[in-house]
Amino acid sequence: MSTLTDWITAISTAATTLGGAIVFLIGRNEKLPLIEPQAHRYTDGPRKGFVRVSLQMTNKIPEALAISRIKVRYPRGAALHEANRVADRAGIWKEFPATDSAESIDYNYEIAKSSREPPVPEVLRAAIFYLSGIPDNVQEIKVSFCLSSSARTIENRRLTVTAKVQTT
Repeated sequence: MSTLTDWITAISTAATTLGGAIVFLIGRNEKLPLIEPQAHRYTDGPRKGFVRVSLQMTNKIPEALAISRIKVRYPRGAALHEANRVADRAGIWKEFPATDSAESIDYNYEIAKSSREPPVPEVLRAAIFYLSGIPDNVQEIKVSFCLSSSARTIENRRLTVTAKVQTT
């Protein structure tokens, strides 16, 4: 009879431990921001051949988040270019890809706290960069980046997002 109770105890202990681990893993992802990737391929004009990638972020925690170390996972061999912004004489901001390119870039971008007043403008919630060297038949890209928070709730977590490439 003691063997049966030992087995019941062992099974209930394992179930309790497994349940706690599952709750921990589910709760860990609740702290991550909502990420909406968008990719647009330019077919004419000065940005012909480039794909503009925009990662729209919605922070869900009351801490500032930082994005760093962006890398292209698919397609292999694509080059990353930072987005340069320049104001013209009329004060209108124009955006264009930087001439320097690399396989990965150190992108120091901060996403504001969710509790910030007034609400964060959409322009300040997007990490924007360009890709080159992507064949015309590629309809999907994968980009990974590191994410961390100011209070270390999230520490250097590498995330990968997939975006469908739209032609503009």
